[in-house]
Amino acid sequence: MSTHCTQKEVLVDLQEKYDKVRKLLDEDSKRDPVTEPYRSKYVASGILTDMKSILVKLLDDVGSEDSNYLKYKAMLGVVSLNLGLNSIDTEELSTGEEQLTNCVDSLSEYALKPEIILIMMTALNQLGILWSERADSEKSKEYLERAEKLYEEFTKDPSSSASAISFHDLFRTSSPEMPQPDTENMLEKLFTLTLYYLAQIYGNLNDHLKSAAYCHTTLRRQLESKDFDPVDWALNSATLSQYFMEKNAFSQARHQLAAASYILDQYEADLNLQEGSDETLEAKYVT
Repeated sequence: MSTHCTQKEVLVDLQEKYDKVRKLLDEDSKRDPVTEPYRSKYVASGILTDMKSILVKLLDDVGSEDSNYLKYKAMLGVVSLNLGLNSIDTEELSTGEEQLTNCVDSLSEYALKPEIILIMMTALNQLGILWSERADSEKSKEYLERAEKLYEEFTKDPSSSASAISFHDLFRTSSPEMPQPDTENMLEKLFTLTLYYLAQIYGNLNDHLKSAAYCHTTLRRQLESKDFDPVDWALNSATLSQYFMEKNAFSQARHQLAAASYILDQYEADLNLQEGSDETLEAKYVT
């Protein structure tokens, strides 16, 4: 009984620490002074390092037979992932790579579990970006294709009816009445990013046909999810149109250009509507 209470106290402590880390990274870091641009990120890394020690000890104490073992393992994965991302953000690239690689290696055997899939895909995407920035497109492609394969296996597995579990939910010990993040949307968004990065990588490797295919799928998925920047989307669609024209695929080229034009027209109409509303509001205040 006392062990259970101690474990519960540890989990409450971890939840509080995780909430503090998220506030530091999502809010406080944006207000850091120019003289100390990484101040909040360094504080967050200190808390994450402390959390890592607590979770390693917790995993040792409970053992792999414990019903919460996978949850604790996933929590440790989230901590390692955040340490890796933070190191990259603070320009400690080798440390970041090491943390992300450790995260992937430690969770590989559980990769298709609902608690793990989002962590794995995020880490693999980030390793893909890291190696792309180091101009090693082949290594980048390996990580991104691994993320792509994981998504396909997770979503096509008929035995898996469970949704992916968000990082936020892994650290919750209570408050089920709190609004839950849309984890299905998070998974789809991660996969769209994987496809987007693969489109760039295949372009770097001069496999323009595959690059165009991935680019087309990315644009379609962004449109379906309504999660895109209109100007960027239109630019990418027009660029893809150019590729199709060079291949004499004029029907596809026309389609991409028409889509780009339509999205820009919609964006312009939305801006005009917004400006009109602002002017009406301003006129009301003046009168």
